[in-house]
Amino acid sequence: MGNSALDKTNFAASDLQIPSQVQGDMLYFDGSNWVKLAKGTALQQLRTNAGLTAPEWATISSGYTNIKRTNLTRDRSTASNTVSYTGFGFEPKLIFVNASMVTENNINHSTSQHAKVGAVLGSTSMTRDGNVNAYDGGIAWATFRKNGGDHTGSVLDSMDSDGVTVTWEQTGSVTGELRMQVLALG
Repeated sequence: MGNSALDKTNFAASDLQIPSQVQGDMLYFDGSNWVKLAKGTALQQLRTNAGLTAPEWATISSGYTNIKRTNLTRDRSTASNTVSYTGFGFEPKLIFVNASMVTENNINHSTSQHAKVGAVLGSTSMTRDGNVNAYDGGIAWATFRKNGGDHTGSVLDSMDSDGVTVTWEQTGSVTGELRMQVLALG
């Protein structure tokens, strides 16, 4: 590449002569020239810089420094109400809920996960038969139905500084205990 008049858009990669080549280094085009980006350190990830103009190496943390696993219960015959579950010790950012209910005839199961991104709550919820739950008016926390439309349902209202707030709705005649295993990350 001793010829300065070489067409910079038409050459073979083997023609490149990069000063101080080190295994893992990369090249990127900065809009005018090819520029070397030195390899990152262990476990760093390549990302685009804040100005959206060049790649850079960054150390990415999981963002979760607090973990709480707890067991919660709900008497299904309790009237509709709002409950604050506290004692987490931090504001959750991600919650997994594994809820089960034992009745005289069967065992029902519901699994859901909830994430907080900024002030926005997001949720996915799947029933034992693989159907995704949709719950009018909010994010399904745990929902159990029995034939005839009787059900116990709940909506995650908020992730709070020390736990969560859930609104429960009871329709019809339901009994039994709802058991929830909760894993919270914050």
